[in-house]
Amino acid sequence: MRLALAILLLARAAHADVTKLGDFALGQEVKKPTTVKVKLYGCTGELRPTTDRKKKVTRVRYEATACTLASAAAAITKQLGAPISNPAGDRLWEGKTASLVMTNRGGNAPLILLVAPATKRVCFPGDGFAAFWTDFKTAVANGKRNAIAASFAFPLKSFDGKVVIANAADFIDHYAEHFDAADLKAIAGGTSAAECKLAEEHYLLRLDSSNAELLATRIRGTWKWTSRNEVSPD
Repeated sequence: MRLALAILLLARAAHADVTKLGDFALGQEVKKPTTVKVKLYGCTGELRPTTDRKKKVTRVRYEATACTLASAAAAITKQLGAPISNPAGDRLWEGKTASLVMTNRGGNAPLILLVAPATKRVCFPGDGFAAFWTDFKTAVANGKRNAIAASFAFPLKSFDGKVVIANAADFIDHYAEHFDAADLKAIAGGTSAAECKLAEEHYLLRLDSSNAELLATRIRGTWKWTSRNEVSPD
């Protein structure tokens, strides 16, 4: 047992910790963020940092091409060790000072992000959304409007910042206008479910019959529906 543990610790020590993506590290000062073309992990692609008001890097985004999710994952794993995966196939290499996450940006092309480390990474087990979704689904199935309203953050706004629902009372009074009966049935019956968007760190619920989408984000550690947006019917 001790020998096995020692071997595991040595294997972990043999891999480098996550510190940067390309030439960018979190907290690095970048006066003018620009997109650069680079080769990373056997891929070619565009690398761009995001900075805060102090011009410090808060996130780095790499849109890779000329490689696959599998080949990029293998290259990163060789350097950083085995990742954590979620049911959607996203991969996470959690580090001490920074972390790498990789998702499919379409067509089996990787999107790789350098982000701050987290104990409850969005889209991975333990992010808390499953419990939120269960409570929401149960409230919908039982027609508990007050409980449903409690799952929203008010004022509820559209993705462009326009107020859609002012408060819980307004939501309850105009409940039928916000949720089509077919969408409520789909949620309660389990045929409609929220999809996690790793790059944006939120969950998206499509209300097909209502031609709308709900977006859930964490507010001080608690999941809430924070945006509603009208969408064009297919």
